[in-house]
Amino acid sequence: MPAQLLVNGGYVRDLLLGKKPDDLDLSLCLRACAAEVTFDSVMKGIEAFVNRRPDLNVSSVNVTTILSDTSKDKNVDTAKAHLLVGSPPERIEVDFMPTIGEEQYDEFDRVPLRDVRGTAEQDALRRDLTIGAMMLEISRPPSEAPPARGGAADALAAAAGLRWTLLDYYGGLSDGLGWPRMASDGLSDGLSDGLSDGL
Repeated sequence: MPAQLLVNGGYVRDLLLGKKPDDLDLSLCLRACAAEVTFDSVMKGIEAFVNRRPDLNVSSVNVTTILSDTSKDKNVDTAKAHLLVGSPPERIEVDFMPTIGEEQYDEFDRVPLRDVRGTAEQDALRRDLTIGAMMLEISRPPSEAPPARGGAADALAAAAGLRWTLLDYYGGLSDGLGWPRMASDGLSDGLSDGLSDGL
């Protein structure tokens, strides 16, 4: 399946801080997939996939799709998965959501209609300029892996032969100055000087 799998949110933050992440936030880009491949169909297939891959050492999978009445109308759903991985089993909580592209508003509703087959770049750039806008793309080698933190998620990735590549669409890591520069552009001189020195 030609889907793109991306790690974002607190997991990226914790990796950058050298901490062991507590949970995993994943975005799934289905833009290159056939129309019948939906977020919901992928979530429903996780347990069967795990059962076909005993080498992943996942002993339990429980996936709950979270779909509010509003999101049903707007075609946006999310899911939460609880996995037991390794020996002894370690619990991993994974939050899934589709990559969001263009958002369209109408005059009668504050919740936008979202393109749930957006690109990773569209999804990153619609977010606030925070750590949540930085993503790790999960792929097969030869991409470079980040340092392992010893958690079950790292063990699962290693068993599956996966690697991670940092995607930084805001350009903050290209020269080491992008994120402080962007922060200082929108702040007063006194505060921006402190941010630039601190980052």
